[in-house]
Amino acid sequence: MKESTSRKWRILKGCAGWLLTVIVLAIHPGPTRAQEQEVAAAGKKEFQWSCAVCHGPDGRGGGVMKARNFLKITPADLTALSKRNKGEFPFWRVYDVIDGRLAVPGHGGREMPIWGKAFQEEELSRLGAETKAVGRILSIVFYLQSIQKK
Repeated sequence: MKESTSRKWRILKGCAGWLLTVIVLAIHPGPTRAQEQEVAAAGKKEFQWSCAVCHGPDGRGGGVMKARNFLKITPADLTALSKRNKGEFPFWRVYDVIDGRLAVPGHGGREMPIWGKAFQEEELSRLGAETKAVGRILSIVFYLQSIQKK
């Protein structure tokens, strides 16, 4: 718990402005719903680019890599995360798994790419690489939250 909390604070310190906006969107429904949908729409594009090859375009685990038997482990059905977590979307747990730079206890081996590092390296020559990597991951998390089965 303490490691997870320190992770959140490190993210908050590094990306205070952008992250504050995203957190407000996560906490306050209603008038900010349009902005949350905009972030999720960006996350859908990022998901299609970075994740769909394994998890499938619908997030259910049937991507090309699975269909061609290139994976040892079946990718998770990402539309059932809330269902598997007693109806609550595990926002920060999902963030940590996607980011991958923090060892996630109980996650097992790391067949999934470490997207936090990859996204940061893509932005390395630009100002704010860490902030942009965090933003990309958060947009994916908001998208995944939006596709949960009811």
